[in-house]
Parts: sequence; C-alpha cells; structure tokens
Amino acid sequence: MKFDAAAAPLKAELATVGFPIEGFGNTWFNFRPEHKVFIPILIRWLPRIENRGVRETIVRLLTDRRARPLAARPLVEEFKRIQGSESWVPYYKATVAGAVGVVADDSVFDEIAALFSDRRHGWSRAWLYPAFQRSRDPRAEHVLLKVLESSREESQAAISKLTIRALGNRGSSKAKKLIREFLLHSETDVRKEAGKSLDKIARAELKAAKKATVGATVLGVKRQ
Repeated sequence: MKFDAAAAPLKAELATVGFPIEGFGNTWFNFRPEHKVFIPILIRWLPRIENRGVRETIVRLLTDRRARPLAARPLVEEFKRIQGSESWVPYYKATVAGAVGVVADDSVFDEIAALFSDRRHGWSRAWLYPAFQRSRDPRAEHVLLKVLESSREESQAAISKLTIRALGNRGSSKAKKLIREFLLHSETDVRKEAGKSLDKIARAELKAAKKATVGATVLGVKRQ
C-alpha cells in the first residue's frame, strides 16, 4: 500500500484534533505545547500501520521531548519488532533508537539497558545513548562502562563514539582510564570524541572541586 493510502485513516483522525495535515510526512515538523493532543493518537496507530514509510513518519513525529515518557514504551516495542536482513533495517532501527533516546525516562531503564547491551542490535542501538546520559538511575554509568569496554571487540565505531559521548556528558570520572584507550582508536571520529569527553570530565571535576571548596568555606564561616 502506498504512503498516502496507508496514512489516510491516521491523517483523518489527526485532522479532527487540529493536526496540520500538510505537516504529516514532514520530518522537520516542530511540536508546540498545544500539540501534545496528537501524541496518544500517533502512539495508538504506530503498531497498526504496515507501511514502513508511515511508521517511520510516526516515529519521527514522536521524537520530541513532549512525548516523554508516554511514547517511551511503545517505541521500545517498535525497536524490538524490527527484524530482517534488508539494507534498510539498521537505519530504521537507528531512527527508532534515536526516538527512544529522546523520550525515555527511567521507567523503561531495564528495557533500554538490555537493548543497549545486546550486540545483536548492531550499531543501531548506539542512538539510545541520550537516555543514559540523562538517566538518574545509579546503574546507568555501569551500563555505559560495560558497553564501552565490550565495544573494543566490535567493529562498530558508532557504539564506541556515542557511549564515550554519554560518559563525557555525565562527567564520569570512573570512565577516564577507559576513554583514554580510545585516543588511539583507528577511527578519527572516535579519537576526537574521546578527547572531547575527557575535556568535559576534567571541567566537571574542576567545577565539583570549586563547589566543594566554596561549601567548605561557607560552613567554616557559619561555625565561627
């Protein structure tokens, strides 16, 4: 079924709540706060649509923080459903992983940790990384470190690069020694990401040290 025909029932329902139909299929469509009414409709239709182009359009429309966390579990399920050896499969999985990375919160931590750690999902799973750099779950840093360590045995540079990015953005002091090993990686992008992340971690440590010093000074003054 062609895109327009496959999308027609969904577009008709979206139109009833004011969705600008001319924006459907536009991957650069920008949600505004009032557009949250569209999100449950998009989620409900995602598993019902067979046309891959329409499904991908739904996924891209849900790749917005306003869909957090409502769309997280449905998008995780969509990621799990994608199978096959066709050339488009890893790219669509990466698109869905990117959406999960935007909308996930710690209510789906166990599920995304399992996906991120599973090599069978290849390089596509790397795009889950924003969920881990944002996570407050105490296990997040450990998951990133384990995946980065095992990435040395994989031929997928994206896994190393984006896991390093997540650890750098978290300011992970525990990751410094491991990240330094990637300064000699064969891929230029990975080496650059390692350097940037080490700089971010150093800045985070300096900021924490200054904060601790100020806190100690204030406490000393109060005691006087």
